[in-house]
Amino acid sequence: MSLLTTWPRKHRRGLILTGLILLGIELLYLLAANLFLNSALAMRTFNPKPERFHIEWASAYSLYPGHIHASGLRVGGHARQNRWVATSPEARGRIKLLPLLARRLSFGTIRADDVALVLDRDVPVLLPAASSKKTPPWTLHFDGITTDTLRSLQLAKWRVDELQDARATFALGKQLRQGPFEILPSTLKARSARVSYDQTVLARDASL
Repeated sequence: MSLLTTWPRKHRRGLILTGLILLGIELLYLLAANLFLNSALAMRTFNPKPERFHIEWASAYSLYPGHIHASGLRVGGHARQNRWVATSPEARGRIKLLPLLARRLSFGTIRADDVALVLDRDVPVLLPAASSKKTPPWTLHFDGITTDTLRSLQLAKWRVDELQDARATFALGKQLRQGPFEILPSTLKARSARVSYDQTVLARDASL
């Protein structure tokens, strides 16, 4: 008999035990991760200052470490005199695990459906508030929120909607506890779109 046939027989009990341990770890992860994602604790953890930055979802689940799928996603923030909100009914992506050791919640590419983005300018500036916590703040980083179904884009009174064959990628980073917020290089392309200003249509079938 070859080694490939005799080794599994000799170590059958060990292989079964290893498989059961791995299955138990996966089941424990599924239970803990999905309970956390759909708890009030998750919202409090990621939204210590919701008036400055917030990320919310109606429901979410994870099938394995690093994977996440969320429904009713809403991400927004207030930086200087700019306030923005992005919404999507469905989004899925992955969380990088190693950066968690450095208190960095880093998302790989997130694919989102029917994204709507609103940016308001010249809103009141939020005054800084003192923090008594001594531990370093968490940093949120999104490598890219990608959508092939951009629904609308609004900048103050400007609005772009009725987009055809639109593809957009937004990247951003935010340090919690009043840390800096940055919008990283992003792209937007569309075969045609309607452009309006203050509810007055200026162009139809505009190429972006």
